[in-house]
Amino acid sequence: MKKLFGIISRSLSSHDKLTVIKDFSQIGYSIINFNYYSDLSRETCSHVSTVTATYENLKKDNYSNGNRYRSYSRYQWCPEKNSAQLDVTNDYFQSRNYNPLDGDKSRKFEQISDAFLQSPLIEAIFVKDIEIAKNLDHVVFNDDLEIGLHQIRYKANFTNVAYSTPVWLHKDVEPIVFIHVVNYSQNLVGGDNIIAKNGSDINRAVRLAPLQTLLLSKNVLHAVTPMSSLDENDAVRDILVVTFKNKKEYSGANLEEEKTLTKTIDSSTVLHSKNTKTNLNSRNFSTMNIASGFFKSSSGSLLGLGKSSHISMAFSAK
Repeated sequence: MKKLFGIISRSLSSHDKLTVIKDFSQIGYSIINFNYYSDLSRETCSHVSTVTATYENLKKDNYSNGNRYRSYSRYQWCPEKNSAQLDVTNDYFQSRNYNPLDGDKSRKFEQISDAFLQSPLIEAIFVKDIEIAKNLDHVVFNDDLEIGLHQIRYKANFTNVAYSTPVWLHKDVEPIVFIHVVNYSQNLVGGDNIIAKNGSDINRAVRLAPLQTLLLSKNVLHAVTPMSSLDENDAVRDILVVTFKNKKEYSGANLEEEKTLTKTIDSSTVLHSKNTKTNLNSRNFSTMNIASGFFKSSSGSLLGLGKSSHISMAFSAK
């Protein structure tokens, strides 16, 4: 069933907007606090519980060995109605230059459930993402605009690590990407977002709290550390990724950018994908030697800070 999202919501304050726009334009990313999207009222908390429950029904991502569960829905912008309309198709494609492990193939996921999409919390998040994106001037809100929603759960335990692909610092092809943390379990190890200026200079590592958001431009190298569990129980990290791109612009101008993308990071610092898959599923996650120079953050997760002038290993945010 097609669903239309109208632009009806409490607007962000002018101060909030200016802060996000300034950060995005000057440094390429912004961390948006939960109160931008919600007042954390008792009613909101009930919506969080309802939304979190839908993650239990996600199907395993068979394209990845990273213990990832996901659904995906795509929207097309309708200028006449000033709203986004759900696309009946949802095949997902990335170039191998952006995703060496899963790129150059059409991936098919189940559509995101109505229970998730029709939640007042998710509707508010989606509407406000659109509101912010309109103020960033990085995409054109015409009938060529495509908005992707990725509902993803990472599920790990003491012997099986959860991780993204690609499993190192990377740039996204979409000009605007929102990474919303919906929830994570208290026994989670890892799941910290990393921001880097280049292959030798990490300038931010952060553990996003539930309902916090990381807004990224396509010019920023970013990653998330792989995830494990502090105990014998499963650990989960639930996120919603919302992306904005104009399809014609991607199919044209971005092709040359793709060809030169891999020059951003010294290829000698990236482990081969086959070795990565083997090492990431080691029981000794807290001490494993994926690459030299790992240090523990205050949350107990691992940060890929290499001893050399380049990053030894880092991990994707999606």
